[in-house]
Amino acid sequence: MKKHLLIPVLGLFSLACFCQQGDSLIQVTNRLYMITGHGGNVSVLVTEEGVLVVDAGTVKKDGEIITNHIKSVTDKPVKYLILTHYHYDHAFGACGFKGSPVIIGHKNIVKNLNEYGHWFLNMYREGNLKAKVEASKEKMDSLKNINNQEYIEAEKLYKSNLEQLKNAEETFIVYPDITFENEMTIYLGSDTIIMTHPGNNHTDCNILVSFKNQNILSTGDFFFNHSMPYIDFKANCDTKNWIVQINNFADRNYEFIIPGHGKLADTDDLREQARYISDLRNEIKTLIIQEKTL
Repeated sequence: MKKHLLIPVLGLFSLACFCQQGDSLIQVTNRLYMITGHGGNVSVLVTEEGVLVVDAGTVKKDGEIITNHIKSVTDKPVKYLILTHYHYDHAFGACGFKGSPVIIGHKNIVKNLNEYGHWFLNMYREGNLKAKVEASKEKMDSLKNINNQEYIEAEKLYKSNLEQLKNAEETFIVYPDITFENEMTIYLGSDTIIMTHPGNNHTDCNILVSFKNQNILSTGDFFFNHSMPYIDFKANCDTKNWIVQINNFADRNYEFIIPGHGKLADTDDLREQARYISDLRNEIKTLIIQEKTL
């Protein structure tokens, strides 16, 4: 077994960006794509009757960019948009999708968006981006009388932060049209798409999307490929069940797995996350028995 650096990641997640690939459209099969660089990874299935998308990016602008990527490979409309869970980097870009696709999510996503979604969006704008704008402007102003590369870079960062804030201020939360509790199946063209809620894991509203014809699983943040998973305790994360369900889905031997964050993966990568969380739980249990404090 590989050794892990055991870091307990507790509470609501940081608004710092995860390490991720830049904006790109990656072809996984002849009709299935992965889009990166807009928060969590996005899955796109092109069928004879239309397009199905899994997750939507962070802000309205991301939703618009994702739909432009889709237009580059098909003129078919987006029929369905599946949200794997309520976190901003997977769900908030839904307001940027045109054509009114049917939006689907687990029943608990509505509860979580109501209780925490607006708070997240406000914190992203007010607590994160505005602070970045102010700090970068202060740095730029301190260098404005110096005509050098440092000022040019500071100005570039300020403009980038200002653009991010503008995009966030244009973003609003969109709710699912359809919700389900345990499992739901969509038949689109010749494809069968199965959505499953494997119990509480990363949150209590995470769902997995199985593209049956392609033998590919899209996981949302059920799976972070070689990236630190985090625990959303306010949304009822359950790490014990998470381990069980990771191994359950790894045993199904999907050809590829599209993770919530990180590169295209396989079931061995999925099992590695189960080992990490298991090792973490065991280590923390030992420390509790030793009456260690946080």
